[in-house]
Amino acid sequence: MNKMMEEMAEDFRLAFDEELVKLHEATLPPLTTPPPVGVQPPEVPFPDPPSFCL
Repeated sequence: MNKMMEEMAEDFRLAFDEELVKLHEATLPPLTTPPPVGVQPPEVPFPDPPSFCL
């Protein structure tokens, strides 16, 4: 029983991570070549991760 619960929790974590990645990819601008040396790329604030991921 416990093993099944652990597997379900693991599946949930994996699915959650995939959704998070998709969400991130959707909100991030497409990757471009890195800016020339000395040029700061614009800051992209990262949302705080959910507390249970810490």
